[in-house]
Amino acid sequence: MKISKYNFSKNFLKSVRRYTSAYFSAFVYQMCSKYVYAYRGENNGNIKTNGELRIINKLLPNCHTVLDVGANKGEWAKLALKVNLRLNLHCFEPSPSTFKLLNENNFPLNVICNNFGLSSTNESAVLKIFGNGSALNSLYSRRGLEDGYGLLPQKHEEAILLKTLDEYCERNELLEDGVDFCKIDVEGHELEVFKGMTKMLGNEALRVIQFEYGGCNIDSRALLKDIFSIFEPYEYTFYKILPRKLLKVDRYDQRYENFQYQNWLVIANNLDSYLQQDLQG
Repeated sequence: MKISKYNFSKNFLKSVRRYTSAYFSAFVYQMCSKYVYAYRGENNGNIKTNGELRIINKLLPNCHTVLDVGANKGEWAKLALKVNLRLNLHCFEPSPSTFKLLNENNFPLNVICNNFGLSSTNESAVLKIFGNGSALNSLYSRRGLEDGYGLLPQKHEEAILLKTLDEYCERNELLEDGVDFCKIDVEGHELEVFKGMTKMLGNEALRVIQFEYGGCNIDSRALLKDIFSIFEPYEYTFYKILPRKLLKVDRYDQRYENFQYQNWLVIANNLDSYLQQDLQG
């Protein structure tokens, strides 16, 4: 008698559930979840193992102008300068208290630190604070993190200033010269940052963009779908960063809309094809 793969799997799982304890089942679930997350490049904040460092090491040695949007205390900036000390590096950190910590790095003169954030319009705003220098500080109230992460909603606030990237690049003569690499980590505000860079996108003056997506997008109500839509009029391609390679994503797919922490690259189509192939390898 022929047994279908579906029926075999179904019967096998029934047997496993019958003869294993709840404790063992929970353990197997956790191990399998970790494997799936690792395979998908999700929920791994370790830059050395999640694929981010591999991208930095491949791209930054040949970069001239780099943007660190959401610089926090400067950890990413310091790593970038280790790879290429001559970078023309522009850091953006809106929190006054965190900006002081950023400046304590005493970066060389080729690093410009800006005490404002980026958005879709020039405006004043309120940053909601978990703690001084916390990388989780956000423009949005974070709720639902109490049980899983032990984080209570933010109780403190700071007044901050926001500007558009288009205006900044025009003022600093970057619209024509272009930006080689732009890293964006703004805790759910990424969509608004993209809305403020349409001139740069139209000129393909931003060659490579890295951004985060995850639980913050629940609080900001900004879907990955919305981010894909922003780029539709422009000549860019999306890639999901995996630990050992890039996964090319030609169009939006709801299966990626899972709000699990992950990193993406958006690459201008005019970028050298050999470099794109090298990045994917």
